[in-house]
Amino acid sequence: MFFFKKRAVSERLIDQGRHQELYLDSIKISPDNGRIAYVVVLGRYSSVTVVDGKDEKPYNYHFWNTLIFSPDSKRIAYAAGERNERFVVVDGKEDKEYDDIGENTPIFSPDSKRVAYIAKKGNNWIVGVDGKEEKPYEAILKESLLFSPDSERVAYAALLGNKWFAVVDGKEERPYDNIEFGSLIFSPDGNRMAYTARLGDKWFVVVDGKEEKQYDVADDTSISSPKSIGLARVDAYAKSGLLPSQKIGKTKVHPIIFSPDSKQVAYAARLGYNRWAVILDGKEEKPYDLVFNIGGSRIVFDSSDSFHYLVRKGYEIYLVEEKMKPK
Repeated sequence: MFFFKKRAVSERLIDQGRHQELYLDSIKISPDNGRIAYVVVLGRYSSVTVVDGKDEKPYNYHFWNTLIFSPDSKRIAYAAGERNERFVVVDGKEDKEYDDIGENTPIFSPDSKRVAYIAKKGNNWIVGVDGKEEKPYEAILKESLLFSPDSERVAYAALLGNKWFAVVDGKEERPYDNIEFGSLIFSPDGNRMAYTARLGDKWFVVVDGKEEKQYDVADDTSISSPKSIGLARVDAYAKSGLLPSQKIGKTKVHPIIFSPDSKQVAYAARLGYNRWAVILDGKEEKPYDLVFNIGGSRIVFDSSDSFHYLVRKGYEIYLVEEKMKPK
């Protein structure tokens, strides 16, 4: 169906002969494969989003690759602009005007009822949730904005005064020197939150606002901070949210995972040279030369009381299966 619909797009453009250019990367197929949307250029200063063969309002500017269907396939959103104004368009309706819109936003909640995005307002960046603005910050970490699985909660990482905060439901948690890119995660039931943070040269996981054991950064990296690069440069990187400091000082902690019942939390951490261990609820399991974290070779919960992962010991690879005691 995907290729059939994509071919239909090309035929329509040829038949009408009025669209000068098609943004191929903007072609989106709805999750149920029943709808299609894309962006086409009408002229030098005009482009339009086409949804199910119908043109929406044309704009001077469309943000690259922001077009998104809701999980239930019924709604659509994207970022666009007129002259110096930028805004998010949801179901054909324009939201508030801003100076810029953050990359990879807007996003829909899992139940498709809510919308959130990152926007620039003056010299600061804000998160908009259901049309309401949250507190302004110097930067929002790229791709950190997320809804909980139950769609009730919102979280992201933000920069203020040279410190990074996890902002959960509009409330700031403890400030840190860094928050790991892509580490924020809600538990399946939406009641718990975890992420990886850094203070000085120590990385650790924060679960429900509580810090777990600290680990050193990788030996071949150095530490930087937004202050050392100057706040004048912060704004230049704020649109993506990924400041230079985020690329320096690699964590020794693998991605965090919750058990299906949300009661257990696990990740892998480097204890030293050729020593890795899985950490389950703050306790280190048996150490190995390496705990794999490539492709599908990650910690996997098979049920709420069992999980498995791949390790290397010497020159051999083993599958480790763990059975947990019920809480």
